[in-house]
Amino acid sequence: MRLSGPSPVPFPAALALTVGGGVLLFLAFPPAELWPLAFVALIPLLWSLRGARPGRGALLGAVFGLAFFGATLYWIFLFGALAWFALTALSASSIALVGAVGPSLLREGRPIRSAIGFASLWTAVDWIRGMFPLGGFTWGSVGISQVDDRTLLPLATIAGVWGITFVVVVVNVLLFEALAGRRRAGARRAGLAIAALVLVLAPIVVPFSEPTGDPLEVAVVQIDVRPPPNTSAAQEDLIVARRNMTLDRTLAGSTPRPDLVLWGEGALDPAASSDPATMAAVQRAIADVGVPTAVGAVMNDPGGQQRTSELVFGPDGSRIDRYDKVHLVPFGEYVPWRSRLDWISATRQIPVDRSSSAMAPSTSSCR
Repeated sequence: MRLSGPSPVPFPAALALTVGGGVLLFLAFPPAELWPLAFVALIPLLWSLRGARPGRGALLGAVFGLAFFGATLYWIFLFGALAWFALTALSASSIALVGAVGPSLLREGRPIRSAIGFASLWTAVDWIRGMFPLGGFTWGSVGISQVDDRTLLPLATIAGVWGITFVVVVVNVLLFEALAGRRRAGARRAGLAIAALVLVLAPIVVPFSEPTGDPLEVAVVQIDVRPPPNTSAAQEDLIVARRNMTLDRTLAGSTPRPDLVLWGEGALDPAASSDPATMAAVQRAIADVGVPTAVGAVMNDPGGQQRTSELVFGPDGSRIDRYDKVHLVPFGEYVPWRSRLDWISATRQIPVDRSSSAMAPSTSSCR
């Protein structure tokens, strides 16, 4: 028997609950970073799923996913509305699956079983979303919201982000059961709330790694990438590179002296990274500071591939290493099924499909 009993929540109210829950979960992530909200953000969805059949549950899950991912993936608008909509819809489909199957796992009078079953489903779907389709896309995994939760975070040393996700979802279901149980005594409701609190606090006893080496001073170079009006793409690449060099040189003679300098993503885009004069100027700027430097770049390789890369320079400005990104962002760094989607003009906002590294993620491509 479903937790909800025979009467589902009226559909308009269910829709409002799912949208509100999606917004609550979004607020647990950056930029708001109100991470405690993740422990209650699924309760509106759970409430809306009471008595839901698979079709209705899938629709409500999709609405929750559209609200959550639509807000969380706001930055994809930099690549165009098509990219944002495609990734939002693709990600929301995973919550639609949870909505279709989840109500069958919620059992009235069995709060622990319901919590474990629903959390297992959510965690498994989240894990699959990280691998399929298109190589997976892990933005918005519930466990990631807890990066500042110093009590629960030690669990990640044992179970990774999926363990964190599982516990957060279990807590949501237990709190939902405490609120929604129609025939549950006050003591049992309090017991469920206490069990949820224990789950959140218990991982604090797990040993957590502590730094043992000397501290490092890291300097980050982040410039204003907005170009002047009527600037071509190639001119913009060169302007951004020069701005990074100018700001990097201000670190010369700084106190304390940095041990490592990091330039941002896209600091050297194709017109800059393929221009020998610009690259020579970059190496001179790094040598002037005399600190090892990692630079985000987009590289045009001789074979015609374009790759998202990280270049590493030694303190003398010589390039000593290169890493090519393995997991590219669909509709951000490439357009899946471009030949079938070329009738959509927005696909031209991503004129080049970048190639991923064929090497393992832990292996650098050195030259």
